[in-house]
Amino acid sequence: MEERGSFSLDVVIGHKRELLHLAPVIHELLRRKIFKVRVISIQQPNCEVADALGLFSIHSDVDWKILGTSADSGIYLSELGTLLAELWLRRKPDWVLNFGHCGKSFSTTMTAFQNDIPSINIYDSLRANAQRKTEPHFSQALKSVAIVSELLFAPSVDSRNILIQEGIDENSIYVVGNTLTESTQLIFEKLTTENFTKRLSRAVSDTDLRSLIERRYCVIHAESEDDVKLRAPLIARLCREQQSVLPVILIQNVSSGRRMAAAPDCFPPEAIILHKLNYLQKMALLRRAVCVTASHADTIEECAAVGTRSLVPDQAVLSPEFLSSDLVSAIPQQADLQFRAIVSCAENLMRTVKDEKINRMPASSDSPAVRIVRTISSRTNETSQKWKTSLLSRQAV
Repeated sequence: MEERGSFSLDVVIGHKRELLHLAPVIHELLRRKIFKVRVISIQQPNCEVADALGLFSIHSDVDWKILGTSADSGIYLSELGTLLAELWLRRKPDWVLNFGHCGKSFSTTMTAFQNDIPSINIYDSLRANAQRKTEPHFSQALKSVAIVSELLFAPSVDSRNILIQEGIDENSIYVVGNTLTESTQLIFEKLTTENFTKRLSRAVSDTDLRSLIERRYCVIHAESEDDVKLRAPLIARLCREQQSVLPVILIQNVSSGRRMAAAPDCFPPEAIILHKLNYLQKMALLRRAVCVTASHADTIEECAAVGTRSLVPDQAVLSPEFLSSDLVSAIPQQADLQFRAIVSCAENLMRTVKDEKINRMPASSDSPAVRIVRTISSRTNETSQKWKTSLLSRQAV
């Protein structure tokens, strides 16, 4: 058995979404104290990494700011690779842990490989499923990350089979379940009514805040002005025919990070319109909702993390494990069918507010995070020796 803290592991985080999957693993690593864990956070506009770290009670050891460029641009990836290489020149870890395959994760995995550091990757099944159909070049990035990674953790057998079909060595793939399911237990204390009131009071009027506390509401998440107009008939019908469920429109252009300056005139006055929420406020709002209609991967996963059902009009963005989840439902694009789905959620919930106390369950001895950490621990000695041998043989040549 390894001595406590005798091995080191770096976790690189570049987006709030990654914390939903990585936070349970980081907490389990810190609890076991087998590894010296170093959390590297990369701050970028609209990525809200600092807020997410605070929500999950995780302290970052290294903070970098890479500003003025997209996270998928060549300039960003080059600068990140340079920073990592310089950091690892001073202290090289035994492992590097990543989530996903785009931008930051791709650069981190490739830089680790070039510096003879084995990588661990948690497969991003939701984003990979959507991008495989719409953005073929990301499939190559996914395949490159999967091939280079020493350990690859998949959330389901379906995901594992997809990776094998892509040509990935099945011996490096471990099916562990979805760490997203554990995130709720880490943050529920910060999403109670008291904290909800404190967080939302800075973003909404007193009247709207009182309505959010006293009434059931559904969140209609709109990502663009076209999306807003598309949702208008649904919102009008909710205000007209289903007064027991308050429609809350969260207007946010997720893809570019640009928030709309004002709400459109097409919404009825009864609806609450929000467009200036930070990450913590958004999570608090989603936690208490009856349900959320959304098409963006980030919001779907945030709903799952706080235990709220999401209704997804675009089934193409969903991976197999999300389609089979109790917290995600694929719904048609038609407004009347979406209306019925929202009413059904409200009737099934049958309570005024959706909080309040979750029975805090102790971490399962066989949870996804526990399986991941157990596998990393069992493979560390073997992997460390293999990589050292490989490096010595190359130096000898």
